Amino acid sequence: MQQTWQKFNNDNGNICMNFLLYGDKGYTIPQMFEMLEATKLEFICMVNWRQWMLDDLFKSIKSLPEYIDLVINEASDMQSLHLYELLHPVHRLLDFWCGHSERESRNYQALPLSEISYNQPEIWQTYTFHLHPQLHTEKFKQALEVAIASNQPFPLTQFLSCTSSQPINFVSPATLCLWLLWQHPCSMEQLIQYWLTIKPVDPLTLRAIAKSEAFSQIQQALLQLESLLVVLIQRA
Repeated sequence: MQQTWQKFNNDNGNICMNFLLYGDKGYTIPQMFEMLEATKLEFICMVNWRQWMLDDLFKSIKSLPEYIDLVINEASDMQSLHLYELLHPVHRLLDFWCGHSERESRNYQALPLSEISYNQPEIWQTYTFHLHPQLHTEKFKQALEVAIASNQPFPLTQFLSCTSSQPINFVSPATLCLWLLWQHPCSMEQLIQYWLTIKPVDPLTLRAIAKSEAFSQIQQALLQLESLLVVLIQRA
């Protein structure tokens, strides 16, 4: 309490904003969805949705009893978020995106990369990948150059600390993907060709790396980058 008061000392704006909001009260996830239903709005996702993943609460989701795994997989958005809220109540704010129910065609629904099959390269080829705008700075570029030139891991956390409380380091090919994306958005094909140019042969067998193998390596890098919101995707 003493540390909190010192933080807001002589700052009436912060005190009013955080402690003295008239009529302010806590909400649960079910109450949030009741409010959306009453206003005829549709829930889209939490703003910090990566921090509401039920899978992250378990060492291995596959080691859970089958009926629990079934409940998690079949849960609605509201049920999944409420379950997270009950098991791990760490979020002080419920920031979410919502819209009108007719906001999108039901014939198309964008999926995160983690939900696209590895055996569907044709879907991956429809995406364009963008570096997060917050990272498009000269300081970020210079740090990438140092990491690539010295063959060292690239420390992401100092540039986008909100992604995780733990240090995050990227190595090739993720670092090289970031380098190319800093220059311009890229398709999957452009990233694969760039990677094959940089690393045309396997260092252990000295054989040429097949395009399918390069695709898999870039795929893994993009899954990691997109899961941290370092890379954003756009579907054609």
